[in-house]
Amino acid sequence: MSPKTELSPAFFSEAECRNIPMEMYPAPGDAAAEAIGKSVCAGCIVVDECLTWALKNGEHMGIWGGKTEAERRTINRKIKRNGNRDRTN
Repeated sequence: MSPKTELSPAFFSEAECRNIPMEMYPAPGDAAAEAIGKSVCAGCIVVDECLTWALKNGEHMGIWGGKTEAERRTINRKIKRNGNRDRTN
């Protein structure tokens, strides 16, 4: 779940977070808000596409694919270490 931009990925029109106002997006490190953001992602039909897009495009802010910025950094380190671009867990 991340703020909409004019360059939204194609899947965004189906994302659960597409109509959430900007002021509702979690600030980095706000655990309570991040938990709410993750709960939105949990019911989203494009959560996998979202995470894959965020990882491939180096998205550094917000919740994407149910993962925080820190969680995506960890996933990217694992991908680089294992050489597997599709590994997201």
